[in-house]
Amino acid sequence: MPSFLTELTNTEQQAELFRKFFEAAPYSIALTDAITGQLLDINPAFEQKTGYGRDEVIGRTTAELLLRADKSTAHQLRNKLLSSGQLDDEEITIFSRDDDRLRVLLSSRLINIDDRLLALTICVDITDRYHFERDQALAAQMFGSSSEGICILDAEYQLLRGNERYWQMTGQQESEALHRRPGWHIGLEGRLSIWPQLPTNGGWSGELYIPAPDGNQQLCWAQINAVPSSDNDTRYVAVFSNQHHELPESIYQLSHYDLITKLPNRFEFIEQLSREIDACREHRSTLAVITVDLDNFKGINESYGLSGGDMVLQMVSQRLSRLLGELPNALIRHALAARIGGDEFAVMLSFTRRISPEQVSQTGEQLKSRLLEPMALGEDELIVTPCLGISLYPDDAGNADALLNRASKALSIAKRNGPNSIAFYAADMNRQVSDQLKLQTQLRYALERSEFELFFQPKVELSGQQVVGAEALLRWNHPERGIVPPGMFIEILETSDLIYPVGHWVLEQAFRTVQQWHQQQQPCQLAVNISPKQLLHRDFLNDVERLMQRYPIPPQLIELEVTEALLLSDVRQAGRILNALKQLGFIITLDDFGTGYSSLNYITHLPFDVLKIDRSFVDGLPNEKRSVAVVSAVLALAQSLDLQVVAEGIEEPHQQQALLDLHCALGQGYLFSRPLPQAEFEQYLAQSPCTTSGTPLRTGSKR
Repeated sequence: MPSFLTELTNTEQQAELFRKFFEAAPYSIALTDAITGQLLDINPAFEQKTGYGRDEVIGRTTAELLLRADKSTAHQLRNKLLSSGQLDDEEITIFSRDDDRLRVLLSSRLINIDDRLLALTICVDITDRYHFERDQALAAQMFGSSSEGICILDAEYQLLRGNERYWQMTGQQESEALHRRPGWHIGLEGRLSIWPQLPTNGGWSGELYIPAPDGNQQLCWAQINAVPSSDNDTRYVAVFSNQHHELPESIYQLSHYDLITKLPNRFEFIEQLSREIDACREHRSTLAVITVDLDNFKGINESYGLSGGDMVLQMVSQRLSRLLGELPNALIRHALAARIGGDEFAVMLSFTRRISPEQVSQTGEQLKSRLLEPMALGEDELIVTPCLGISLYPDDAGNADALLNRASKALSIAKRNGPNSIAFYAADMNRQVSDQLKLQTQLRYALERSEFELFFQPKVELSGQQVVGAEALLRWNHPERGIVPPGMFIEILETSDLIYPVGHWVLEQAFRTVQQWHQQQQPCQLAVNISPKQLLHRDFLNDVERLMQRYPIPPQLIELEVTEALLLSDVRQAGRILNALKQLGFIITLDDFGTGYSSLNYITHLPFDVLKIDRSFVDGLPNEKRSVAVVSAVLALAQSLDLQVVAEGIEEPHQQQALLDLHCALGQGYLFSRPLPQAEFEQYLAQSPCTTSGTPLRTGSKR
C-alpha cells in the first residue's frame, strides 16, 4: 500500500524536498491523520526504534499499534492536539513490535496539506533516562542509610550530592556546599589541592583533609572513583571513613612548596603545568600562563625589612588564590598560582575550551586590579604595582618549560612598557589586544557621544524585487576612523556589559523610525537583531513593553531576529521570553539558520515565524551540491512548519535565479541594495515603496 508522502512525491516537487528531510531526521517522526489517528507515513528512525516497517503501519492507528489499544491515552492526546494545535513533551509509554516498552517524549504540530488536517509528530526516546531515574530512587535508599560519608561530584569537581553521614562529618550546610568545589586537600597540613591528582578514570585512595564541624580540617581515609559515562560526563563518587593520623613533615612538601607563601614553587608549577598541557591537548582547549612581577619590591624590603617584604608576598599570594577561586568553573578547568622567584609569581589558567587573547587579557586585568588594591603594612598603606606577561598554549609553545619561558619574555616587554603593563608574548597579539582594549574603552563613550547610527538594508520579493521590509544594522561613526565595520566592534559588545545599553538604543531607534514611517503613511516592517545576552536580560520584556507604550505602532511591524547561539543558552527561559514577545504581536525570526545548533525539536517548540538562510549557503548557489541541498531542505522544512524563509547575502543574479528555482520567495543582499543611512533609505523607499502588511509572507510558490 503506497504511503501518503510517496504519492505526494510523484506529484509535488516540494514533497520531494520534505521527504529528504523526513528520511534523514535522527528523531522518530510520524505523519498521521489528525482526526482518525491513522498513520500515513513514518521515517526510517521510527522504523528502527519501534521495529515496525513502513508497509505494516500505513492505515493503522497509533492506539492500535503503539499504545496497545489504550484508547483513553490516545483520546486525551488527540483532543489536546486538536484543541491547542500542538503537543509539547508529553511523556508516555509506547510498545515496540517486539512488545518492548519504550518511554518517549512526544511533540506534535497540526499542519494542513491539501485541505486535510494532519499531525506531524516527533518522538524522542528517553527509556534509558526513565530506567536510570527509577534505579536512582532505589539507590538513594542505600546512599542515605550508609554509615560512611558518601558524596558525588561532577566533572568539574563540584559537589552534586552528599548523604546524611557526610554532612554530619563535615558540619557543612547542604545549601551552602552544593555546586561548589569542596575544600579537600592532601599533603602536609592539607595545603595541596586534591583536584589535579584525580584521574579521569579508575580511582584514588589515601589520606585526605576535609572540613570538620569546628571549622578546621580533619584527616580521613578516602576512596574516590571516577565513573565515566558514554557522553564523557564523568562523575566522581567519594567515600570517607574516620581515620585520624599525624602526617610527618614531608621532604616532598619542602621541595615542592614555598615556605613563605605556602604556594607551589617553580618545580611544582612546571609539574602541574605539564599535566594540564596534556589535558588541553586532549580537549583542544586554551591554557594561559601569566607571570606577575611586583614593581620596586626591593624598595619595600629596604623600607620595611625582610619581614615586611614577606608580609607583602603573603598578601599577594592570598589575593591571587582568592581571585582564582572566584573564576567561573564553566570556563576554567584548573587554576593555579605559584611563587617562582623572589618577587615573581606565575598563574596557570586551564580553560575548558578555546579562548581568545582578548578574554585572557580580561582575566589579566582582573588580577592586576586585585593586586592594585591598597595593602595594610603596619600603620602604613601600600599600593604595589604589578606587571604581567602572558603566553598561550597552543599558540606560543607546546611544553611547560617553553610556555613559562615565553611568559617571562612577555613580562620583560611589559616591564619595559612601564608599571601596570600587560604584554603578550607574540607581537601581533599585543597589537590585537591593545587595539581591542582601546576600542572597548572608546565604545563606552560612543553612546554618550551619539556616534552610533542605524543603516537599513531592504528585504525584497525575489520575483519582482518589490520591497517588503528592511533590516536595521548598527554602524559606529568613529570620530577618527570614520564608519567602523561591525565585525570590529560587535563581538566586543557581545562579550562585555555594553551589549544591553547599546542593544536597547538600537531597539528604541527601530521603534522610533517605524513610528515615523507609519505616521508618514509609509509603513515598513523592520527587523532588529537581538543578542542572546540582551534577550535573556531580566529587564528585556519590561523594556519592550515600555517602548510599545512610548511608540504606539502595530507590533507586527517589528521583526525581532535571534541567532542560533540562543539555542545554546538557557533554552527554557528563551522560550518563555520568545512566547511572550510573540503574544505581544512581534514577528520572531531565527537568523543565520544552519550555521550553528539547530534542533528540529527547538524549531518546532519555539514560536519562530521566519528562518533566514545564512549567506554562506547562498554563496554556493547554484553549483555547490551541499549548498543546494541545505537550501532545499530548509525550504521544505519551513513549508511543512508554515514558516517564511529569507535568503541573505544575495550578490549575483545567478544566486537570485537559483533561489527562485527552489521557490524561495524573499531575500536581501547587495544585488538589490547595500545597507543605507536612513535618509538614503527613505529616498530608496520613495522610488520603490514598501508593500509590507506587517505579517510574514509565505514561503513557497503555492503558499
